[in-house]
Amino acid sequence: MRRLSRVFALVFAGGAVLTGCVESFDPFNLVQSPRILAIKAAPPSVAPGGETELSALLAGIDGAEVSHAWSWCPLAAGSVTGFDCVVSQESLEQLAGAAGFSFEDLGVPALDLGTDPTAVFATEASSGPALQAICRALTSEDIPSFVPVPDCDRGLDATVSLEIEVDGQRVQAVKTLELLFDGQTSPNQNPSLEGAGLELEGGLELPETLVVGESYDLLLGVTEEQAELAEPGEEGGAAEREILFVTWYVTAGETEARRTSFIDGEIPIETLQKNTWKLGRFDEVGDEAELFVVLQDGRGGVDWK
Repeated sequence: MRRLSRVFALVFAGGAVLTGCVESFDPFNLVQSPRILAIKAAPPSVAPGGETELSALLAGIDGAEVSHAWSWCPLAAGSVTGFDCVVSQESLEQLAGAAGFSFEDLGVPALDLGTDPTAVFATEASSGPALQAICRALTSEDIPSFVPVPDCDRGLDATVSLEIEVDGQRVQAVKTLELLFDGQTSPNQNPSLEGAGLELEGGLELPETLVVGESYDLLLGVTEEQAELAEPGEEGGAAEREILFVTWYVTAGETEARRTSFIDGEIPIETLQKNTWKLGRFDEVGDEAELFVVLQDGRGGVDWK
């Protein structure tokens, strides 16, 4: 079996990383080029014998043709190297063999998940023990210090990657997908923006036509109930509501807050709900502007509107 240190050398020598000098200091929530704003897994945790559908929120596309390339990785290098996968299909099969399993015993798809706009990640009912063995094998390898080590408690935190190409420009985004070892573990669920309206503060309806240069105080109809009661940790104690946060993406103008949040007992839900959008000058806005609201919890759940 190859050590992961050798796998690292092969991966990092294999191609260019999508990074470089950034000259623009535009706020991260201002969308002026093709972007992947969020990746959703429905559901965000996969138990043995279950499946999840992967989809993405794209912006800045302007009707252009988009190609998709989905993949997943059992162990990614983290943000230092652009989340490069340090386990190839071949080395994953070797790790499985060293742990006494075949790749088929893992009950997971190949690392390449296809080129459709959405992808499905399905597991076999018998996948738990083999995935747990792989996870423990990864923790025993010679992993560089900048690579997050799997904890192998509830499951394996895999990394899902989507790369899109628009008019010759490539954009990549990643998401953590929890592969549970057994069906008894309580899985996370996505928060939902279904029925959560966006209006002006004070209960006024958001007008269809906005005025350039004006500021609009927005109110998002998300309630505390969207924050699930998470299981207490190993130390025990009462279950607590998970953290919620909203990222407000705009194609023009600026928002008072780029991200708002809710922490039960610390930051009230009203703080998450409220924001102000100012549209700026006409030459910055044009005749159309978009607002994307992305709601996330602290455990990988996501929804958007």
